[in-house]
Amino acid sequence: MNSAITVVDAVASLPPALLYLVIVVWLSVESAAVPLPNEAILLFSGFLVGAGHLNLFVALAASVLGTTMGATFSWYVARRFGPAGVRKVGHYVFLTPARLDAAERFFRHRGPLAIFLARLTPVIRTVMSYPAGLAAMPYRSFIIATLAGCTIWNILVLLVGRAAGQHWTELFERYHTPLLAAGVLILVAAIGYLVLEHQLKKRLAEPTGRA
Repeated sequence: MNSAITVVDAVASLPPALLYLVIVVWLSVESAAVPLPNEAILLFSGFLVGAGHLNLFVALAASVLGTTMGATFSWYVARRFGPAGVRKVGHYVFLTPARLDAAERFFRHRGPLAIFLARLTPVIRTVMSYPAGLAAMPYRSFIIATLAGCTIWNILVLLVGRAAGQHWTELFERYHTPLLAAGVLILVAAIGYLVLEHQLKKRLAEPTGRA
């Protein structure tokens, strides 16, 4: 957490054009499942918007571009290379093969809604693009749900950062850990639900299989 603030502070003196590029790169990497808190760069960017150094709509566009680029990369890796491709980036992905299998079944029926909600949830948003690709979720549905979710999240955090002003770092330090913990709990609950659903369907199918 402190390292994220240190990196953000280090780029504070950059001209606006480069700051927009930092937003794109930061959120591209974060959306590809690298554990970078996107709240840090978004709150900081909101502070710079309030200070007149950045334009709100350009910052939002840069953040949405970065998020969709990272999400597209994750989706493509999983769609093109399957579980083997996901395992190659497994150092940053908090999903086991069993969880990925359960998530794939989940996405066949609830893909767009799951992606939309994931973009509003800490932790989950960084990994959900992979099971979407593994489930062969159509890219059009995937990217529309991603755009809708990340636009809402990004503009809200940018506005909070603008309102917080110079206190954005205090806000980040105070609420990042609780949000992270909540995201982990939601992720665990979602995985538990998927596994339970999979087991129930398997048990219900057993009599039919024997017959």
